[in-house]
Amino acid sequence: MSILSKLHKFLVALLLCFPLLAFAANDSSGSPWRFGVGLGAGFINVITDAEWDIYSGYEETVDMTSKGLDISLSFDVAYDVSRYLRLHSGVGLDYRYIISNCVESYFMGVEKKDSKSCSINTMQFYLEVPLMVQLKIPGMMFFEVGPVFDVLLHSHTDSYMPPESNSYKSNPFKNRRFAASVAAGVGHEFLSGFFVDFMVSYQFTDLVDRDSKDVEWNPVVERLMTDEPVAMNEYLLPNDNRAGTYYKLIKFKLGVGFWW
Repeated sequence: MSILSKLHKFLVALLLCFPLLAFAANDSSGSPWRFGVGLGAGFINVITDAEWDIYSGYEETVDMTSKGLDISLSFDVAYDVSRYLRLHSGVGLDYRYIISNCVESYFMGVEKKDSKSCSINTMQFYLEVPLMVQLKIPGMMFFEVGPVFDVLLHSHTDSYMPPESNSYKSNPFKNRRFAASVAAGVGHEFLSGFFVDFMVSYQFTDLVDRDSKDVEWNPVVERLMTDEPVAMNEYLLPNDNRAGTYYKLIKFKLGVGFWW
């Protein structure tokens, strides 16, 4: 059984458990419902085996592992099943700023001639909905785990290449509008309702639609394979075997919030 199949069954089971647990008896005083707000900030990494930047389409670049910042604002709702178990959901706005600092290389034949700095920055807004199960050790800490679902609201990419650049640019990937992640975290809640936490999430669905990539066969490479002469001033452009097979995302985030 594949990992994705196991994750799918886990998510379905968790979703089915939510209404059952919500009506389970609880031993907490007062209303079991809690409402709150949260603010988080951290770092993100794009995990891929692609050799080009997945957002801009520039392919004459190196060291293109994308990193970035992530900021989120959430409005949360929770149901205390007991002193030790809480179901946590809500809706949030997740802002991602993905930064790709790179070096644009120029080639003459097979020898490197020169290189210039370039940058590719992507801004994205997502609507985020977590479905978390929280295990509490009263007065000490809590542990939280569950799926997170994202809906893309807006995406924009700005790129800079040197004016003299002849870098090849193909059509960029299209962002996927829906995403799913698995998240886990640990934190502490004070008696006042104020809490701090640290979360790690892994998006196991692809960031972009790989089928939307339009990659053309490089005629220069084709002539090299047939031993045809190639002029020294012709650039060796990439070909379609540089496309990646996965485009995932991992996030590390510190958060603060308040329950009432």
